[in-house]
Amino acid sequence: MRKFQISAAIAAFFLASLWTGARGQESTVYLSKPFQAGARSIGFAGAITGDAPDVSVMYGNPAALAFLDNSSILITHTYERSSNVMDENVAAPLFLRRGEVVGIAASVGHVGYLSRTPKNDFKVMQYGYDVSYSRRIIPTLSLGGTLNVRYARSSDSKLWGLSSSFGLFYFPTPEVSYGAALTGVGSGIKYIFDGERTLLNSGNISRSILVGAVMRFPTKAAKTRMFNISLAAEKMFDRPEIRYFGGLEILPVRFISFRVGYFRAENVLEYASYGMGVAFGSWKLDFGMTPGKVSRELFQVTLTTPIWNQLDTIY
Repeated sequence: MRKFQISAAIAAFFLASLWTGARGQESTVYLSKPFQAGARSIGFAGAITGDAPDVSVMYGNPAALAFLDNSSILITHTYERSSNVMDENVAAPLFLRRGEVVGIAASVGHVGYLSRTPKNDFKVMQYGYDVSYSRRIIPTLSLGGTLNVRYARSSDSKLWGLSSSFGLFYFPTPEVSYGAALTGVGSGIKYIFDGERTLLNSGNISRSILVGAVMRFPTKAAKTRMFNISLAAEKMFDRPEIRYFGGLEILPVRFISFRVGYFRAENVLEYASYGMGVAFGSWKLDFGMTPGKVSRELFQVTLTTPIWNQLDTIY
């Protein structure tokens, strides 16, 4: 009888060890919150709340769409090395009339399909659909909002996520502009991998308020520009610290730009970002990266191409 008790205790110990090991493999990844599309914003460390360079602003401050000075389409590829996530995004503006713009975008995010992940068989596929609207209410001020829809599927489940953001953009002079945005309103999709299956759950996205400003020299209307400075701050509702962003863009010649950015959350983390852009006539290729491990090792490439010129019929 005593031998049986000893054997049962040993078996129970090993079963508990196996259960603990299986639970230890569980990992969670959020994919439903939209990536920042546009490698220029990565080079600025995300400090684009007060800027309006192209349609990518629909992910930072949708109100800035009303002040776009081009109708180019963006094609963006993103690779987040820390989680092996890849994301492809296509975004385009639609100019309804002067001071009224709609931004539309579609994206595909995936993990584990192009290369084997360190998380064994963790595989997910996510589709995103984004629509933004912005309108000037006076010549120097606009309001806007974005609706983000996400659909995710794995071999075990499917789920929808819905979130939104709202913004305000103030452009009093060509030398400076300001912006404010409320982001993360809604739910996201939570990916859970337990070592065998990939499960999907709904979870709230962290809400935050961002404010930012951009200074330009010379003015935005000038044919050549030497540099831009972009600053922003973010207060997340579920975290005590304030997050700070800053970026500098230098244009030594008209067709090349270099960028450096800095992000800091007090007593939490800090990292630098880098980027550059090369223009070929009306085409432009941008690259941005945050190579540090604390910044998720993010790399992004964006091609900007003028498919059609809607501005000729409006301005």
